[in-house]
Amino acid sequence: MPPKRTQFTLAEKHALRAHYAANPSLSQLQLREWFEATTGKPITQGTVSQLLSSRYSSLDGDLNDLRQPKRQRQREQAYPVLESILADWVFHQQHALIISGDLLREKARWFWHRLPEYNGVNEPILSNGWIAGFKARFGIRSRVRHGEAGSIDEATMAAELASIQAKVAQYAPVDQYNCDETGLFWKLVPDRSLGTESLPGVKKEKARITIHHACNATGSHKLPMWCIGKHKAPRAFKAAGVKDVEALGIKWRWNKKAWMTTAIMVDWLQWFDRQMSGRKVLLLMDNFSAHLAAVNELEAMPLGSGLKNTEVVFLPPNTTSKLQPLDQGIIAAFKARYRRSWIRFMLEQHELGRNALHTMNVLKAIQFSIRAWDEVGSTTISRCWGHSKVNLNPSLLPSEPLDQAIIRGIQNDLLQLRAQHQIRQLMDVNQLINPTEEEIVDPKGDVEEMLVMLHAPEEPESDDEEEQLPIVTPKEVLQLLQSIKLGEIQSDDCNAESIKWLERYEKVVYRRHLNNLSQAGIMGYLITGDEARDQIDPDLI
Repeated sequence: MPPKRTQFTLAEKHALRAHYAANPSLSQLQLREWFEATTGKPITQGTVSQLLSSRYSSLDGDLNDLRQPKRQRQREQAYPVLESILADWVFHQQHALIISGDLLREKARWFWHRLPEYNGVNEPILSNGWIAGFKARFGIRSRVRHGEAGSIDEATMAAELASIQAKVAQYAPVDQYNCDETGLFWKLVPDRSLGTESLPGVKKEKARITIHHACNATGSHKLPMWCIGKHKAPRAFKAAGVKDVEALGIKWRWNKKAWMTTAIMVDWLQWFDRQMSGRKVLLLMDNFSAHLAAVNELEAMPLGSGLKNTEVVFLPPNTTSKLQPLDQGIIAAFKARYRRSWIRFMLEQHELGRNALHTMNVLKAIQFSIRAWDEVGSTTISRCWGHSKVNLNPSLLPSEPLDQAIIRGIQNDLLQLRAQHQIRQLMDVNQLINPTEEEIVDPKGDVEEMLVMLHAPEEPESDDEEEQLPIVTPKEVLQLLQSIKLGEIQSDDCNAESIKWLERYEKVVYRRHLNNLSQAGIMGYLITGDEARDQIDPDLI
């Protein structure tokens, strides 16, 4: 018998909204985990996003005021997953098709019979009232933002650019932000020959994540990256003993295609808006369909429920390569630094007699990405904003090419890879830094099948065994820190600031060590803080 779609009572929906209201910093992933642990029912991230939207605001307040709290369906949003994927389809196709109510109904039926959430559930009656409600909930109107998506004539582009420049000029550079995502083949082999033939034992790696960047025009504020992978909890996290990858300073989301979806973009925009509390900022975005759909969904919310601190401005179609600041060299600077880390990892693994393609994993890719984003300096960012035509502020620095020292370093490392016979033909550095396949574009062809795939259940990872890393205890870290400090003190160019930083970190690790001792005492016998202190080597304090 086909599995039934999971149903949620109004009380459960109320609990989810109340928990989020009390803990607004929680991500949708964390809310999903809380809900599943509390109710014992599985829930998709798309459903979490829908239940948190304003269309369920009637569930707020006192639970006792709700009529029939065990009732499982609210008429105004009976099919959240269906509506979410149908809205995505509208924003993918609105420039190519005349979308009528009858076409929406036809596509809704098509999706209904292919979405796993509705397997075995009778097809609903998709009335004109439901169509009207769906369009209102997602802000779908008979309009097209910034004209047609195809070619745009010079006069129209000049007029739109002037309008955008005028809007940007109303904000100080520190309050001007841009966001965009890029694909990242995180273990791409830098060998030109792999485009046409394979090296023995080497395949063209396509392991991919999507990274969403955001920063302001001065480079003084780089927001944490949002990384989108193919698995909720990749085995690499568990193998390394990582309990919460977001503690590293990123946000983690996932779907089968590692793709930016409307639900994730809504989540990101709400998170971004909370970071801007007490400010008024401008956010530039390209018209990628997930961006359009997310903004329309937020705009459709009642006044005061959508973005409170952020004004979104969309760039005209087919102009992002010239107008979007992140595309003027910021993302390229990030990728250059990432590729440098990856190539050096390949060299190091070869020296150890190991195959980097086997030892590399998505956790290391995240760590390399964090380091790369941290190394992109404010000067680079400000110069790229200055090069973008959207900003005429004279205080922004003029453009400059990629850091040539990094380029030369990558070129030298590539020569070493070839000397080690890890690659055959040197890849052009620019092609390595910005492979065309990593560009994020709306899919062509069978959009419907792609959208269904995005909502498909998580697939198991490959059978490759992840390297099990040893668990390093706080006491072992303290011992290592002592050695590092001694090495720094003994060096010819001893850095006093580095020693101070190590001593501050030592105090943090020491507290963790005492906490571990206290927890061990609770398990066996109770020990006091003084007794715990006695169990640590005095030389480590």
